Amino acid sequence: MFIIFPLSHERMEAQRFPYVTLGIVLLNVFFYIITVLVAPKTQMEHYEHEVELVSYYLYHSYLELPTETYQKLSPGNIQQIDIMKRMQSPDTLGQLNQNPALLNDILQDMQENMYDETEEERQERLARIREQEQKELDQLVKAFEQAYKNSFYIKYGYIPNRGGVLTIFSSIFLHGGFFHLLFNMLFLWLSGCNIEDLWGRIVYPVFYLSGGILATLAHGMMQPESPIPLIGASGAIAAAMGAFMIRMYNTKIYFVYLVFMFRIMRGRFSAPAYIMLPLWLLQQLWGAATAGTSGSGVAFWAHIGGFIFGALVALLFKVTGFEENILAPTIEKKLIVVDEHLATGIEKFQEGDLDGAINDLKVALQHTPDDPNALSELSKAYFKKGDRKLAVREFKRAVNFYMKRGEMDEAVEQYLELSAEMPELMLDPPQQMKIASALEQRAVKEGEKGPDDKEALAKEQALYLHAASAYRKIVAHYQRGGKETLEHPDAIKALSRYGDIHLTYLKQPQEAWKAYQILMRSSQPSPEQKQKIQARIQYAMKMVSEQAKAEKLKQVNKKIEATRAQYDPDHIPAKPKDVTPTIPIQKRLKLVPETDAPAKYDVPSVAPLEANKVLPVEGGLDLKRLSEPPLRFADIYVICIFQLKQEKPKPVSPSKKGKGPKETGLMMSSQEILFADLFMAGESRPYRIASNQIAYPQFFRKLHRSSLDNFRQFIFHIVSQLYSVYVDQGTMNFLQSGKARIFPDQNELALHEKIFWKQLKGAVRFQCEHCGEVYWIDGMKIPAAGAKTQCTKCHKPMFVTRQEKTTS
Repeated sequence: MFIIFPLSHERMEAQRFPYVTLGIVLLNVFFYIITVLVAPKTQMEHYEHEVELVSYYLYHSYLELPTETYQKLSPGNIQQIDIMKRMQSPDTLGQLNQNPALLNDILQDMQENMYDETEEERQERLARIREQEQKELDQLVKAFEQAYKNSFYIKYGYIPNRGGVLTIFSSIFLHGGFFHLLFNMLFLWLSGCNIEDLWGRIVYPVFYLSGGILATLAHGMMQPESPIPLIGASGAIAAAMGAFMIRMYNTKIYFVYLVFMFRIMRGRFSAPAYIMLPLWLLQQLWGAATAGTSGSGVAFWAHIGGFIFGALVALLFKVTGFEENILAPTIEKKLIVVDEHLATGIEKFQEGDLDGAINDLKVALQHTPDDPNALSELSKAYFKKGDRKLAVREFKRAVNFYMKRGEMDEAVEQYLELSAEMPELMLDPPQQMKIASALEQRAVKEGEKGPDDKEALAKEQALYLHAASAYRKIVAHYQRGGKETLEHPDAIKALSRYGDIHLTYLKQPQEAWKAYQILMRSSQPSPEQKQKIQARIQYAMKMVSEQAKAEKLKQVNKKIEATRAQYDPDHIPAKPKDVTPTIPIQKRLKLVPETDAPAKYDVPSVAPLEANKVLPVEGGLDLKRLSEPPLRFADIYVICIFQLKQEKPKPVSPSKKGKGPKETGLMMSSQEILFADLFMAGESRPYRIASNQIAYPQFFRKLHRSSLDNFRQFIFHIVSQLYSVYVDQGTMNFLQSGKARIFPDQNELALHEKIFWKQLKGAVRFQCEHCGEVYWIDGMKIPAAGAKTQCTKCHKPMFVTRQEKTTS
C-alpha cells in the first residue's frame, strides 16, 4: 500500500495574515464539534427504525410500502427488497409460500374450522389479518419517516434525489469524521491562504462558497437518483486547489510518503504544482469512472467539478486582467507594509542577494527611519555579509525603537537572536541594562510554571544565563575605563545582579563571590550596603563549603561502593542521579593515523552542511535544517574538532593602569568559537556544528563558565552515545587537554579532512553480539554475500556484511 500527502510548500509566507481562511477552518471545526455531539444519537435512531421497518416488510412483502419511503431507504436495504420481489410469484399461494408464518396461521385456522368455515368467511378473516398487519407497517413507516426527518446528516446534508437550496450551503461545512476534517483543513490551509492573499478578503470567500455550491451541484447532476447525503468541504477546497494550480503552477510542494510492504518505508520529496495537482485530478477521474453509479463513499464528481471551476476562474482572472488591474491595486492599498522596498528587501535577503537586500532596506528606511523591523532586517543583512560593525549599529537603533514603542518582547527576541551569532555583542549601557532586566523577568515567569514543568525549568536556567551574561558585559564596558568608571550606578547594579543570579538561581557561589569581592573593592558602599554585601559573601562561602563537602561525600560513597563490590560479588552498586557517566576514551575512540597527502585522491569535496541551531532529540541531534531529518548518533563515524584562525576573537586588553582586581580579568574572559565536523557513513560532506550554536541548557543541567568547556562536555556527550568512532589527533588532544587544533584557513582544513576521509571511506563498524567488542573492518574487502570471521576477545563467530546507505 502506498500513501502520499502534502506537508507544505515553498511559498507558505504571505503578505497578510489569512484571516478568512483561518475563519473558515474554525467554522468547520465548530460545526464538527456540534456534529459529534448531535449526529450519533439521531443516526442511531434512524438506523434502528429503518432496520425494524425493512425486517418487517421483508417478512410481510405482500403489504403496501409507500414509494416515497422506499426511496429513502439505504441502497443495501433497497437491494434486498428488490431481490425479494423478483423471487415472488403473482398468485396468492406463492405469496403465502414466501410468508411461512402467515401460511401456518391460516392452515391452523383451516384445520380448526375445516367443516364450519365457508370460503367467504375465510376471505374475510384473511382480509382482517392483512388490514391489521398493514396498520402495523404504517406505524413503522411513520416512525421511520420521523427518524429520517430528524437525522442530522439527512437534515443538513445534500441529497441529490431530494434537492434543496439550504442543504447546498450547510453540507459544505459538515464532516463525517476527524480525519475527514483534518485532511480537508490541511489542503485548505496549503492552498487557500495564498489565494486569499492574491484575491483579497472579499473575492476569496465568494469564490470559496461558489466553488462549494458548484461542486455540490456537479455531484447531484452526475448521481441524480442517489439518496445518500453529501457532506464535506472538499468540493470548495478543490476549487481553491484548481486556482492554486493556475496562479502558482511552479511552486514546489513538499510531500511525505509511506509504503507498507514487508516493512514500513517513509520519505520526503518535492514536486511542482503543475505536476502533482493534475495527477490528483486524474486520480479523481479514475475514481469516478471505476466507482460506477453505486458510489464508493467518496464524492469524486464534487472534487472534479470544484477543481475545474477553480482553475477556470483563475484562468479567467488572468486572461481578462481582472486580478492584475482591479484586485491587486485594491489589495496593495490595504496592506500594512510600510514600503514595498521592505518586502522586496526581506525577499532578497531570504534568497541570498545581500547587496540587493541592503539597498532596498535602506530605501525603505528613507521613508520610515524609525521602523525597527526594517532596521532589524538590515542588521541581519550586514551580519550575513560579514560587516559586524554596521550590523551592531543598526541593531542598536532597532532595539532603541522597539523600546520606545513599548515592544520589549521584540527587543529581547532580537537581542537573543543576534547575540547567539555575536557573543561579544554589547548595546549601549542603558539599553543593555533594560535588556538584562527583561531577561530576568522572563526567567521569573518561566519559574512560576512550577517544578514539574521540565521544559520551563530549562528555559528558566537559560534565561538566567543570558541575563547574567548581559550584566557581565555592562561591567566589562565600565571596567575598560578603569577603576573610576566602576563607580557608575549601572556598573554597581550590574555587578550586584550578576552575583545574585549566580548565587541564587545558577547555584555557582564561586562566581558570585568573585563579583561581590569586585563590588567591595571598586565602590564606596555605605555601612548598610557594606553589611549586606558582606552577608552575601559569607553566604557564598558557605555554599562553596557545602558543595565541597557534598563532592567529598560522593567520593567517599564511591570508595565504599567499590569496597563492597570487591568483597560482595552479589552487590549491585547504586547509580547516582544526574551524574555524567565517565567516558572510557581508549575504548570508544579510534585514532586516524596521520599520513602525508597523496598525489591524487578521489574525494571530490568535503564542503560541510552547517547546523543552524543544535537541540537534543531522542537518539540524536536536531540541527534545525529544513527538509532534513535529525542526525542520529548511530550514524556518526568520524568526529573532527578544530578552530579556524580567522574565527578566533581578539583578546580583551587589560586596563592601562593595571590596578584592577585580578578576579575581574578572569570573570570577563572572551569566548572562543570552535567547530566539530561530524562525518556520516559513506558521506564526505560532514555536518558542521559551531560551539555558539548549541543549546547547552537543554543538554546539561550544570553548565561551565567557559563555552570551550561546555563544548568539550557536549562532544563527550556525543561520544558517550557511540560504541566507537574515529577521531583525528587534533580531536584526541582536545578531548584530553581542551586545546583544539587551529587551521589557518578553510583550504588547509579541507585538505586535512580529505586525507583521512579517503583512508576511512570504506570502513564499516561492527560489534560482537556476544561480548560487545567493537571492530572496524574495510567494507571494500567484504564480499557482496557477506563473510564469516571470529571475535578476537570471546572467540565467538561473527558474520559481517556490506552496509549500504539507506534513507529514512
